[in-house]
Amino acid sequence: MADISRIKLPDGNTYDIKDTTARSLINGIFVLAWNGAAAPTVANIPYGVQVTYSNTIYTGTLEAGPNTTNPDKHTLGKIYLVKSSTLPDDDDSDIYNEYVTVDNGSSANPRYTWEKLGDTRIKLGNIVTNVTLDTTKTATVIGTNSTMKVKTAPAYTVTPATTYVKGIASGAAVSYNPDTDTFLKKITPTSKKL
Repeated sequence: MADISRIKLPDGNTYDIKDTTARSLINGIFVLAWNGAAAPTVANIPYGVQVTYSNTIYTGTLEAGPNTTNPDKHTLGKIYLVKSSTLPDDDDSDIYNEYVTVDNGSSANPRYTWEKLGDTRIKLGNIVTNVTLDTTKTATVIGTNSTMKVKTAPAYTVTPATTYVKGIASGAAVSYNPDTDTFLKKITPTSKKL
């Protein structure tokens, strides 16, 4: 599908929809050095960066800095993305480590070096924490094992409509101590875009 760059309205005014200047500025900034799908080409990975593929460790050989003989290897002003090979086995996220070239000045040796910016991981856990049940709601004992059934407030839609919480029964008295927990434990994105 073609991009719509601008639109001309019946009144004669023309409006830009696609920012061609911004697109040209970011074109080529991000370089996918290794996506983790096959054995890496070490010449495309920043120098000294290690990745693991099929239980084999590969070390990048791409030198930082300008390259007059091969413009594709000119690393200044670019962000190199390298698939993280240090994720836990149960994490299938597309996490990439980000590297940039740093110019340390003409008197430095070496002048150009790689620096890790961070990674593309976003942690959304612990956004909602320390949530407690409103103790002003009516609680009734429904069993002999000190389990309480607490009905939720009618203004909220909760599934299931009844929640079981911990309680202590002693004789005729019932005491209640609400548990606290985190609502959002982990988010697994279904689409991945950079």
